[in-house]
Amino acid sequence: MTIRKGDNFLDVILKHQFSQITTTIGLGNTHSSVGGITAIGETTISPTHNSASIMLTDGTLTYNGSPTEATVNFPSLGGVVRSVTASPTLLIAPATTSAEFILNSITADGMTRDLVLDDIKITPGVRYNLNLDFFIPCTEVVGVEEEQIFNWKYTNGQRPDGSLIEHNITAPNADFGFVFDLTILDNSFGMTINGVDLITHSNSILHRQVQFQGGDIENSPKNIRFADGTQYAVDIDEIYNITGTAAKPMIRVVISPEGEISMYGSKTSGGDLYPLELTGGFSFNNVPWNADAANEVIVTQLVTGETTMTGSGAGKQIVPCPL
Repeated sequence: MTIRKGDNFLDVILKHQFSQITTTIGLGNTHSSVGGITAIGETTISPTHNSASIMLTDGTLTYNGSPTEATVNFPSLGGVVRSVTASPTLLIAPATTSAEFILNSITADGMTRDLVLDDIKITPGVRYNLNLDFFIPCTEVVGVEEEQIFNWKYTNGQRPDGSLIEHNITAPNADFGFVFDLTILDNSFGMTINGVDLITHSNSILHRQVQFQGGDIENSPKNIRFADGTQYAVDIDEIYNITGTAAKPMIRVVISPEGEISMYGSKTSGGDLYPLELTGGFSFNNVPWNADAANEVIVTQLVTGETTMTGSGAGKQIVPCPL
């Protein structure tokens, strides 16, 4: 280029020297009975470096520091979703055909799995979309007998405070877990499934009740909140002022095929479901769940003034998917 007096303009085309991966996770079929992704754990891609230096004369890269892993950042799910896309993940690394993608946990339809992919091809300067579809088996509903559906209401004084209401259910065998849906609750409940309590605490004095109401309830402290930190009677209404329907329950308890427990709640009457978590040292037990035999469930409720509970349960049996 001949340099002339005055301004001289040199056109420069910049080329990306790093890689970028955008990860999308979705459910690959539309036949799921519960139907959504509810949690995604820590996710990483490796190798990457914190930085690199470039030689302007020939474009040679020198990668700084030891190889490490890049975090794949997914947005907050905010409820039950069918698909979620992470923010683009920047990788500063030489070409490879053995990059590793690690998904520590994903929970969908009440079942939790992990995933490791160790043969991902990555070329510097190339942008990629990584699309992962998880297929949930198709299921049909197997319900409990009509007379076993829990539906009761005790007004003040009908039962002494501190006593336990007990209701026995024989849940049918279901090889893909079971779901209990509540439409009315005031203000706690417990379950024993094939001899194992739904929740546990190291203090044997405390009731094994999922307690939604605060206040001075003897040996039954409030122990449940939403995974985003919001609480009944603090950030949203009292549990007994929220109602649900068969299509939009206000509380859902999911038992996975492996006996893992997850719980969801709505923040408004007829609202969407959001993940719930136990607090105060309480935790969910893994329960034994029979895929090929009946399951014995005892539903309990600690009486505190007016006490009511309405809901039902249904199992999920794997069947061939429709064409």
